[in-house]
Amino acid sequence: MGRGQPGVALATACAYGSLEMPRVRANGVELHYDSTGSGPEAVVLSHGLLFSGEMFREQVRHLAGRYRVITYDHRGQGSSEVTRAGYDMDNLARDAAELVEAPILKPRRTSPGTGG
Repeated sequence: MGRGQPGVALATACAYGSLEMPRVRANGVELHYDSTGSGPEAVVLSHGLLFSGEMFREQVRHLAGRYRVITYDHRGQGSSEVTRAGYDMDNLARDAAELVEAPILKPRRTSPGTGG
């Protein structure tokens, strides 16, 4: 898996053949994300424990006409990189903070996420 600078998008081939999955390096881990829509503001949706950004399919469908909607998979979940450590709330919060600061994302509002 390629290594990049924080906030730099990485395209990584997945198990489904030529399908490319967008990734961003945040807090030392490659996080898979999806960006849908093209509104002037962005909304980031953060899933709960043992889910993935796919859980927001209907919300994305409803919001994408007005906003850029970004979903991402937490480390070790969905299509994001599995790491040996870093699954505490402090690291998950750092992951999210660096993700939203990535130049390619630039969100304006976020969802409450885990436990919210």
